[in-house]
Amino acid sequence: MKGLQRVMSLEKKSPTPPGSSPLRLLDLSSQTQAVAADFLLELTSLLRDNRFIGGEPVAAFEEAFADFCGVRHCVGLNSGTDALRLALIAAGVKPDSEVITSPFSFIATSESVSQTGRLVLADIDPETYTLCPKQVRERITPQTRAVLPVHIFGLPADMPALLRDAQEHHLVVIEDACQAHGAAIGSRRVGGFGQSAAFSFYPTKNLGAFGDAGALTTQDETLAERVRSLRNHGQFAPYLHREEGYNSRLDSLQAAVLLLKLRHLEGWNQQRRALASAYRAMLAEVEEVRLQKQPERYRHCYHLLAARVERRDELLEFLRSRDIEARAIYPRPTHLQEAYRHLGHREGDFPVAEAVCREVLCFPLHPGMGEPDARRVSRLVKEFYAS
Repeated sequence: MKGLQRVMSLEKKSPTPPGSSPLRLLDLSSQTQAVAADFLLELTSLLRDNRFIGGEPVAAFEEAFADFCGVRHCVGLNSGTDALRLALIAAGVKPDSEVITSPFSFIATSESVSQTGRLVLADIDPETYTLCPKQVRERITPQTRAVLPVHIFGLPADMPALLRDAQEHHLVVIEDACQAHGAAIGSRRVGGFGQSAAFSFYPTKNLGAFGDAGALTTQDETLAERVRSLRNHGQFAPYLHREEGYNSRLDSLQAAVLLLKLRHLEGWNQQRRALASAYRAMLAEVEEVRLQKQPERYRHCYHLLAARVERRDELLEFLRSRDIEARAIYPRPTHLQEAYRHLGHREGDFPVAEAVCREVLCFPLHPGMGEPDARRVSRLVKEFYAS
C-alpha cells in the first residue's frame, strides 16, 4: 500500500528544473496540428447543415474504419466502454453468464462485464502482459459464455490459442482493442479476430477524437444491425422499439475528426514503432529493464511503451526529477481494487498480474517525438541503474 501511495504522489509532481526541456509521456500537439485546418472546414460544414448526430460523417467513418480493420462492419459509438458493453449484450451475455478477462487493464474492461454478466479473471503472461490461454482454460465452466482478451498497450493478445480454445468450448471471443488501433498478427489487423471488437477513440489513443468516442467492429451483419439498434434506444424504425437500448451514438463532429485522423494513422503508428525500436536498441543491455515482449509476427502499435523495471518507484522519481514524464500505468490489478472487493479475491490470487502492476513503467513515446528524445530517456535510465 505504501508503494502504491508513493506512485500516486509522484504522479502529481511536475518538477521543472532550470534549463531542462519537459518530455511528456503523450503529446497530441503534432497530431492535432496535422488535421486542424481540415477540421475547421468540416466544422463549418457541420454548422451550416446542422448535422450533429449520425448522418453522412458517421457513415463515412464507419465505412473507412471497417476497411482499415479488414472487416465488413463498423458501428460508431459514444465510447469504448459502451462498445464493450454492447458487444457483450449482442453476444448473448446475461446476468448469470461468465465472461473471462484480464486483471491487468483499465476498469472499463471489467465494469462492462460486471454490468452485463459475471466477471471471471484469469492471470496474464509475464512477458506480453496479455491474457494467458492456459489460465483461461482453467477457468472455463458450463456457465462461461465469452472470453474478453485485452490487446494491452497496443500488443495483440494470443488470439490463435484463445480462438482455438473458444471454438472447442463453444465460447464467444470479444476483443478489447481499445488501445490497439492498427495492431496486427501477421497481415491481419485486430478487430476482426473475434465475433466483435471494441475500440476507444479517447483523445490520447493512437486514433483519438476531440472528446469521447468509440466503435464496434464485426464480420457479422446481424450483430452489427443489433448494435446499431441498441446504440439508439433500441429503435429499428422511428419510434418503434423491439427492446430497450442505450444512448450510445457517435456524434457527427467526432466522426469527422476521426475520419481526418484515420488518413494519418498508419504513418503515426510507423513513427511509434520506429521510436520503440530505438528504445529497444538503446536499452537492450540494461538487465533491470525488460520491455514488453513482441512475439514473432505480432505487430505492436505502441499506444504505450511499457517495461517491467527494477526499483520502479525510484526510477520513476528519478526521471520525474529530470522532467521526464514516465508513468506507472495500472499500479493496482482489478481484483485488488476496492470496487471488486465483493469478488472475494486476495493478494496472491493472480501473482503475475500483481508483479506486473508493481513493476511496470511506461516511457514517453508519441508521434512528433524524435529519436534524440528516446536517446535522452534511455541515457537517464542507464545512468540511474549505473549509480
